[in-house]
Amino acid sequence: MEKITLVQNAHQTSLKGKKMKVGIITFHRALNYGALLQAFALRYSLSKLGAEAQILDYRNPIMEDMYSYPPFSQRKNLRDKVKFLIQGKSELKRRTKFEYYRNKYLNLSNELHTEEDMKLVSDKYDKFITGSDQVWNYGAHNFDKNYFLEFVNERTKKYSYAASFGISSLPKEYIAEYKGVLSDFAMCSVREKQGLEILSALGIEHRRIDLDPTMLLTKGDWLSQFNIPVNPKQKYIFAYYFELTDTLRSYIEQLAKKTDCTVVFVGNPLKAPFCCKCKALKTADPIDFVNAIANAEYVVTNSFHGTAFSIIFNKKFYVELLKTDAKVNSRIENLLHIFSLENRVIDVRPQKDEVDWNLVNSQMSEMRKESLDYLKEILK
Repeated sequence: MEKITLVQNAHQTSLKGKKMKVGIITFHRALNYGALLQAFALRYSLSKLGAEAQILDYRNPIMEDMYSYPPFSQRKNLRDKVKFLIQGKSELKRRTKFEYYRNKYLNLSNELHTEEDMKLVSDKYDKFITGSDQVWNYGAHNFDKNYFLEFVNERTKKYSYAASFGISSLPKEYIAEYKGVLSDFAMCSVREKQGLEILSALGIEHRRIDLDPTMLLTKGDWLSQFNIPVNPKQKYIFAYYFELTDTLRSYIEQLAKKTDCTVVFVGNPLKAPFCCKCKALKTADPIDFVNAIANAEYVVTNSFHGTAFSIIFNKKFYVELLKTDAKVNSRIENLLHIFSLENRVIDVRPQKDEVDWNLVNSQMSEMRKESLDYLKEILK
């Protein structure tokens, strides 16, 4: 059973004595740690406030295709076939663990595929929320208007929570469409200041900025919800990256040599990526990811959620800003700026192991309260 303790006398979330039902649409089908952890965090936070929160199990065809894993018989070139023979067993196990996590922690609705499916759920919930993650990035799903809650009837209020556009400005050809789909939201909550600027440019008056959902939970919440023991058997560096650049590899190897730490990383490469003692987490699911950060001595990353969880767990962490991906950089830079942690960036400023975590945690606590107050307002 899921370990959620509902708050007694929680903010009024009932209609005629029943819990308010909230439908959430987000990127829960991505094979991505941050995506699934933020989905859980928002649903958990709403449930803790007394709502019956459910993730809409919407299957966007572009997302489904992006994360598909064809069987051996459908692989045409020799390299793909060899790669499947070497990595396939571990990858299939990892995907099975991801699916188990979704079913256990996300409280999914029935599968939703078509426009008609989406319209049918419109009357099943009292409120709808879109977010978090890059749900408003037109490039991620070919401007699928379900992520803008276009299927919701006029009687039901629509909100977003920490939604991300994934870009700093909209192309001219999309401005009118975005204004059209966002103008009837009761409130547009975004994750980054760039998103706030986009909303302002669109003339959306009901706008605000909120913490990524993963930061709505404290370190203690994450440990208790996933039954994670903090008892590292050895000191290690957790390396989590979207792209292993020469800069990042060199930095990790130097840090490993300096600290005599093993490097632990997520993945199943054909050969070891580091010239030092290392260990691959070949079948890691989202809980394994949180565990890896919680018990790490150091974290080195170029990922937004790798950075976010490093901050949540007060880790000695170092961040690479990718020269090839300004979009990822802007999200990470925004997060570091909020907590005055810009000096964690590799090759920009001297890194210091000393961080005033009391100050960071105090600021996060204040921002968490503001974001939870917003969720309470939604549930009125």
